[in-house]
Amino acid sequence: MAQNNFNGPIPKELGNLKKLYLLSLGNNNLSGTLPPELGNLVELGEL
Repeated sequence: MAQNNFNGPIPKELGNLKKLYLLSLGNNNLSGTLPPELGNLVELGEL
């Protein structure tokens, strides 16, 4: 999801991607805090 010019908050729905290992959000205009739903990403190895 990096380098897409996304703006606004990080979507809480990303927490539904249970098998996600890498979440790259760089080079966007995201704002706010990390949603607590990201705690559901038990396979996440890199943020």
